[in-house]
Amino acid sequence: MGQLGIYFGQQVKRLRVERGLSQAQLAETAGTSEEWIRRIERAARSPSFDTLEALSRALKVSVAKLFAGFGDEATDGRERLVAETDGFSRKQVEWLEVAARLLRRAPSR
Repeated sequence: MGQLGIYFGQQVKRLRVERGLSQAQLAETAGTSEEWIRRIERAARSPSFDTLEALSRALKVSVAKLFAGFGDEATDGRERLVAETDGFSRKQVEWLEVAARLLRRAPSR
């Protein structure tokens, strides 16, 4: 399988783990088998469009988010930052904004 399949499998696994789901729980919620989830995460199989939709619903993300950042090295860091901060409280976002301002002022090495 190509790089997209590998990236997709990694995204599914990362999102599943972030949500505290086992492969069996994700499979049940998405209406597929645990073995199929294992194969997707290992990039041994490509999901159908129906499975993509089911996975996105089960993981509570858009289908686009399952592929977010792939092949776009220029924005890859920003995509990761957005993904990592998804669900932050307003206070946490304010702290990040302060940190960003401080980093902009700091001399680069």
